[in-house]
Amino acid sequence: MNTKILEQLSKNNHILLYQQDLQAIYKNHKTQTASVYLISPKEGKSGLLKILQSISVDDGYRNFTINQILNEIGIQNKEIHIFIDNFEELTKRELRYYKQLFEIGHVSLIVNIVSDNAVFVDNDFIKQFVILNENFYENRTESINVKYTILIVLCVFIFLIFLKMQLGILNIIVSTLWFTFLMYRSFYYIMH
Repeated sequence: MNTKILEQLSKNNHILLYQQDLQAIYKNHKTQTASVYLISPKEGKSGLLKILQSISVDDGYRNFTINQILNEIGIQNKEIHIFIDNFEELTKRELRYYKQLFEIGHVSLIVNIVSDNAVFVDNDFIKQFVILNENFYENRTESINVKYTILIVLCVFIFLIFLKMQLGILNIIVSTLWFTFLMYRSFYYIMH
């Protein structure tokens, strides 16, 4: 697997792996290039700081904003390989940072999808990667998001229960008012 990765990296491609031990691949990655391993794309600013610190000797980046860190990574102009595990956890918030890293010429992303039924934030972004073990990736199970369907069915069920309860209470109120009206009429008739 390492030779395939090195071959794709020499072509300046970004790599997508599926259910691989990325940490072991990272440890066996023997090149002159700086490299960083991130457990998750959700590491945010601390993950971007790890990336910047692996290519820069300066240590004064703690107070930088995320955009400043990304700009500094681009300015450094040093080749770096970024290994990111659990890439299916990528959210819309982090997506723009990784898109910016993706566009920097000297940055190579090697990402790994661990979950079998991953639903991605941006499928077009994922399609830009070179998939090394494509036969496994294409045969993975596709999940269907039924969250909204379940919520709608649950809401309709609650609505029907509440309606039945209200109709039961409404029936009692109408019966009580009718009985009160009959009693008033009877007392009024008796008194006159």
